[in-house]
Amino acid sequence: MKLLKHELSTELIIIRYLNKYLPKSRYDVQDDFSKSIIGLKNKDNNFINYFFQILKSKIAKNPNTVICVVPSSTIAKRSSGIRELSIKLKDHCNLSMGLQIIQRGTDVTPQHERIGRSSYEEQYNSLYLIDVNLTKNKNILLLDDIITSGNTLLACSNLLLKHGAKKIICLVLGRTIESVKV
Repeated sequence: MKLLKHELSTELIIIRYLNKYLPKSRYDVQDDFSKSIIGLKNKDNNFINYFFQILKSKIAKNPNTVICVVPSSTIAKRSSGIRELSIKLKDHCNLSMGLQIIQRGTDVTPQHERIGRSSYEEQYNSLYLIDVNLTKNKNILLLDDIITSGNTLLACSNLLLKHGAKKIICLVLGRTIESVKV
């Protein structure tokens, strides 16, 4: 499976994703890849291992790269399937630990309480770094399970750059495909 470049990529923020993601809320039928992402989100070890097998050869082994995870939209949720996958990748690729550098200071407004996606500003203003020394002059590998608007990834990436990171490589499993109305 080839990593695809997302059009929001810039010189300092490179966004790559594996495949399309079909949200169950918009499609009557989900493909196997989309179901695999849901399995990972549910912390199913079979799906964590599935994505580990795909990604382990796509990440350069480099102890000078710090691996981070996009935090959940709620403060209380620290554990996640993407975090478990990141731990496996960190160990296999000899990356520096940074999984919980980015934290939420406030919850993002839940989807059912708003119209549309959360804004970049809401995402950015809800985030903080717990140790800025881990990001200074480092390349960061930032993992997330799904990209829809890109606001969350861009907010996390810009926060890391603001605190001295050199370059952000975002690795996302699935890119949400919007449903098409005919």
